[in-house]
Amino acid sequence: LEAFREALALLPPSHKETLKYLMAHLKRVTQNEKFNLMTAENLGIVFGPTLMRAPNQDAMAALNDIRYQRQVVEVLIKKEDLLF
Repeated sequence: LEAFREALALLPPSHKETLKYLMAHLKRVTQNEKFNLMTAENLGIVFGPTLMRAPNQDAMAALNDIRYQRQVVEVLIKKEDLLF
């Protein structure tokens, strides 16, 4: 979690606040996973590539990174209250 905090501290304040708001919202979505089937892992699958894809990255490299992107977003959602 400390590495996540350090990485988040590098973000511009407006980006960090936007990410904080989005992660809080997605955490609320997971609280209804019984009805919507959207677990933190599923949300990581959906939002990971959008939030974490590096600019100018070729398609093969992007495909290789999807698993890690999902994991990062999943942790951001699950630990939102501790990270922000």
